[in-house]
Amino acid sequence: MASGRILVIDDEEFLPVILAQYLREDGYDCEIAGDGLAGLKHVNSEHFDLIITDINMPQLDGIELVRLAKASHLNKATPIIVISGNLNDNNLDKLGKLGLIDVISKPFELIDIRKLAKLRLGGTQRKVAYEGFVVAALRDATHEIMSFYGGKHVKCEEPFVQRAPAGAGTVTGVVALFGRRVHGSLSVVCEDQFLKYMAAQVFLNETAGADVAFNLSLAAELANQIAGKVKDRLHAEQLFVVLGTQGTVEGPGFPQMVASPRVAVKAVSPRGAATVEMALADLNEMLPNEVESPKPVFVYS
Repeated sequence: MASGRILVIDDEEFLPVILAQYLREDGYDCEIAGDGLAGLKHVNSEHFDLIITDINMPQLDGIELVRLAKASHLNKATPIIVISGNLNDNNLDKLGKLGLIDVISKPFELIDIRKLAKLRLGGTQRKVAYEGFVVAALRDATHEIMSFYGGKHVKCEEPFVQRAPAGAGTVTGVVALFGRRVHGSLSVVCEDQFLKYMAAQVFLNETAGADVAFNLSLAAELANQIAGKVKDRLHAEQLFVVLGTQGTVEGPGFPQMVASPRVAVKAVSPRGAATVEMALADLNEMLPNEVESPKPVFVYS
């Protein structure tokens, strides 16, 4: 069976219901929105693995919806399929500029949607969820440590799903996380300028941030301390941190232990930024069976 969350947006009375039911038979979890504005509410509040939308809809058309989805924290990397009976050159040009790949003209065969969904979601991997309390633990731990060392000028943004690898000019510190029902890793991807700023704040010596070995150590220590704070906030889950960095990486790439996608929080300083990223496996099993799990904030396959 396939897995993944799909949002179907169309103002036709029966089409989204039929399409969602068809995809549910394959194992997908589907939400339905009857117009663009209702679809946008889902886009801004939930992560989806795939979005299927019409173009011509009341209140908010599909092209604007696509633009807003690609600008959102939760769904900026989510693949989108546009289905429409009005795929003229003007609409296709607008969609092309938004980086859209998949466009299907109405009327269409349901099997065509099934093939595209399988292609975009890929395989039959087990569904994994980041629960709200886990995301909050990462957010709060990042804010506490970054504010302590960087001062009030370091601002932490809202959590988002990170799929991209580290870029050039970065240093990544990684630690391992283990528990009875969960395992994974936490990494801090630091831009060079961010490490120089932190060095100046902590050691009153910005030149220290120009040393490669120092940068690796500082990124590793940030990862250690943020992971420790996450552990403190998830104490009921018996989560343990392997102290001492498990790996440091200069530039693009991650150690094999770091999964993708990851839940992430970006910390922005007056000079550069760092992204704290956490990947956990089997998160749906973190809570005891007798405790009802809250609705996941991020869900993906």
